[in-house]
Amino acid sequence: MNIKNQNEWPSKEKLTKALQKALAKIDENLIKFEGAFPTRCAENLVYDVEGNRSWTNGFWPGII
Repeated sequence: MNIKNQNEWPSKEKLTKALQKALAKIDENLIKFEGAFPTRCAENLVYDVEGNRSWTNGFWPGII
């Protein structure tokens, strides 16, 4: 994205809405993945649940 001036930035309202949506998705996933981790790859845009079997599992705690 090549932004030349501040008027091209998303509005505060759009940014707030995007942040709220992202936080709601994290909260939703905290329930699903309690004590487990998302799989490395999604199937049909959905991550399954797995145990601590891969180095990539470390990204999930970093997100939350």
